[in-house]
Amino acid sequence: MSTERIELTVRLQVPERGKIRSTVQPSGRLLHETQLSEIGTQYRHGDLTGAEAILDALEGGLEATLEQQFTGDKLTAVGELLFQLLFGAEACWMPLFQDLFRLPSQTPPLPFRAAVRLRIWTDEPGLTGLPWRATSYKAHVLIGSGWSLEVTSTPTPVEVVSLPSPPRILLIAPRGGGAPLGTEQHLQALTSELTSLFAEYGDPEYLQVVETENQIQRAFRGMKPSILYYYGHGEIQSDGRTNLLLDAAEGRSGESHPCSMDELRNLMGDHRPMAVYLNGCMTGASGWHSAGHQLSADVPVVVAYCTTAFTVHAQDAAIAWLRAIVGEGQDPVVVLNRPRPTESTSDFQWITRTLHTSYRLWKSTRTFSREREVGTRLDRDDQRSIVLSRISELVKEPARRVDALMSCAAPGNLVDRLYRQLVDHVSLHGLHAAKLRLFRPRFPDPRVAVSELPGALERALRNELKSHGRESLRAALAASAPHRDGSGAMPLLWLDWGTFGTAENGPISLDELQGWLEFCSDMLAAACSEDIRIVAHLAVESDDYDDWFEDMNQLRDDFDRVTCSCRVIPPPSVVSVADIRRYLLSPECTFYCEPTQVDHIAKLLHQSTKGKYEPVVKLLQGATSWRSLESSLSKKKPRNREARS
Repeated sequence: MSTERIELTVRLQVPERGKIRSTVQPSGRLLHETQLSEIGTQYRHGDLTGAEAILDALEGGLEATLEQQFTGDKLTAVGELLFQLLFGAEACWMPLFQDLFRLPSQTPPLPFRAAVRLRIWTDEPGLTGLPWRATSYKAHVLIGSGWSLEVTSTPTPVEVVSLPSPPRILLIAPRGGGAPLGTEQHLQALTSELTSLFAEYGDPEYLQVVETENQIQRAFRGMKPSILYYYGHGEIQSDGRTNLLLDAAEGRSGESHPCSMDELRNLMGDHRPMAVYLNGCMTGASGWHSAGHQLSADVPVVVAYCTTAFTVHAQDAAIAWLRAIVGEGQDPVVVLNRPRPTESTSDFQWITRTLHTSYRLWKSTRTFSREREVGTRLDRDDQRSIVLSRISELVKEPARRVDALMSCAAPGNLVDRLYRQLVDHVSLHGLHAAKLRLFRPRFPDPRVAVSELPGALERALRNELKSHGRESLRAALAASAPHRDGSGAMPLLWLDWGTFGTAENGPISLDELQGWLEFCSDMLAAACSEDIRIVAHLAVESDDYDDWFEDMNQLRDDFDRVTCSCRVIPPPSVVSVADIRRYLLSPECTFYCEPTQVDHIAKLLHQSTKGKYEPVVKLLQGATSWRSLESSLSKKKPRNREARS
């Protein structure tokens, strides 16, 4: 099967009652026009057959009915029915796939021969809420072959959506009426996951939890979220409207207030998020009243439920989706259509989410807070280039699995931030080679005997990866790695084990460093599968950094292996005037600096700090404007002494 994703848009219309018409867009090529009563006659629910029977079973929402109608042979019948709605009989679609897949005439153009991004362009109320993800051909579920299926209401989607990273996220989590949903536990798990991805999610500027209409409205005016996530109850009213059940106004505890999709859109005001995920029952049902149909004209991606959302599955699925698009920058369509390792297609719940989109290309654009900009982009060119070169080699060498990196520096060099600089540089400039995910396992504390250290390090790593006891370390690493897509980039786990000699970790002994290297070169390399790579990093801050540098290089020679390469990153030098000048002129600089000011400010900063890294960062960090910084440093500038006669 080819890894290249082919794009295809199919328009579904009901030109007259009882008929369905399918055309390829934008050419208008007719695939089929068929009586709906002739499609899916073998699939029944009550007195209904075909697509109507599917919708009736979904909108009933009973677990026993869903279990009966959407598993086993019944699910196969649903998948075949959906395929026939889209493509008609074999004679209709075979010429299309022959052309689309560019196959020789003698090769059968079976649908699973290539990965296809299929946009289903329709606004027919009886079609928008169908479980298109279940589409199959001869019991072969198409998403298992890399297909993705999404509904769109527009023939002209937005060309590119650029999600800032980290994106601002608004969580709507009512605590009011209805059956308990484990809301507090879910919010705790979700917040923990997000803060492990970005420290910014500890700040209300990036992550807010709201419960009422008034709070939603204020949040959209203030934080302007990029992602809206709802976790709560949903319902369909007698008039067909789909409602979210928010908390009533402040002071009316325990009461619920219905909010329709139209009302939700009004609460957003002039701002629209890039993605909306409504984790509530029936939010994607009821045709024109569904979240997808109501919101997708303004919101590039809308995820909802076409039936009952069952708590445990709904919670896990949402966290996995957010982790992938927020932490790994993945395309939300690809993520939603990819079967999760813990998701069984023998269960019905995997088909219950709907997906409406209005974009072609999804990008994750990295942005940084002021602290991160100064702390990650200033100086350290030698260290960054060394690491990028190492990773380029690591992903290319078939036998090499792990790079163990050691670094050391004198106090005042903010070596505890070095891992952020290195990860930042790889993320920005190494994406063609590797897809990176960062973890920060804690070195065993209290410390253990050196003979017990490798085992203690494994336990610490398992804890960071949230691995259960019966799972092998190899399986835990593979499950935690970024998903490998068609880009060819190698999934890369970066394990930062901390900086020693600081208040956070205290000192480390040479024997402990040796035990860490033993763990990396033996246990970690043996547990790393061939389709991922690992970088393990550890830093030491010490006045005796020259001695540490020498000792690290000696240990490197002792533990270098075919499967694990060890490298010592040289201590950083002082910050030069050229380093400061380059930072002031870069797009990542905190404020725009006029080119005419750059040389003067760079020289003043260097004179004031003598090029010491931490003081330079502190002055850049605290600057409210370049003019005020220039004025402040000019007053401190030493005057030239007059020559004495």
